[in-house]
Amino acid sequence: MENIRQTVKRVWGYDTLLPLQEEAMRAVLARRDSIVILPTGGGKSLCFQAPAAAAMRTCSRCSVSSVGPWPQSEVSHPTSSSATPACVR
Repeated sequence: MENIRQTVKRVWGYDTLLPLQEEAMRAVLARRDSIVILPTGGGKSLCFQAPAAAAMRTCSRCSVSSVGPWPQSEVSHPTSSSATPACVR
């Protein structure tokens, strides 16, 4: 988990994880099937993005959402300066 915490800090700039994120990430690392239900803004995407980024040692991110009006801020202002945002509808 320490590797993931370091990746979260380096790539996303967060010092801590939100409640239940660590538990969800542990499930990903253990390759367990899981369903993560959190409120909007609860950090669901990070639960699968951070373990993947830590494993791949890359900053590549992919967010998939069934939400129609994806917040433009998600693709307009990436937190990593090397990111190339895109939105496909």
